[in-house]
Amino acid sequence: MKANELKLGNTVKDSFGQIGNVINLSAKSVSVKHPYSVLKTSYSGIKPVEISEEWLANFGFKYNKGWFKAFGIDEEMQVDENYVYVRQTNTDLTVECFMIPYEIQYVHQLQNLYYALNCRELELVNSEKKY
Repeated sequence: MKANELKLGNTVKDSFGQIGNVINLSAKSVSVKHPYSVLKTSYSGIKPVEISEEWLANFGFKYNKGWFKAFGIDEEMQVDENYVYVRQTNTDLTVECFMIPYEIQYVHQLQNLYYALNCRELELVNSEKKY
């Protein structure tokens, strides 16, 4: 992985297959927090976590007619294997809809897109594991 793909809080997998969250980024290394330890490694020592139905459900997305939907305060976000659809309502009650032709393959990509659109983190809501 490359440093420009990641931000603090992203979920990644280390070379041992352990899943954790990025807690520090530098030019040559990344620190990943696991439930009971912290691993500092090079970027080549981490891998992306593939997005799955389980991950989407753990982030609060609900399956509906071929899409996974998540609802926030001002937006609706739907994800399938080829597109991300976002519907936003601003304070004037106008609605903007757009589709992003972007294949979401990994958890960190979904986290980054969600943050870019909502200025807040996509948090786990349906999982006992908090990385």
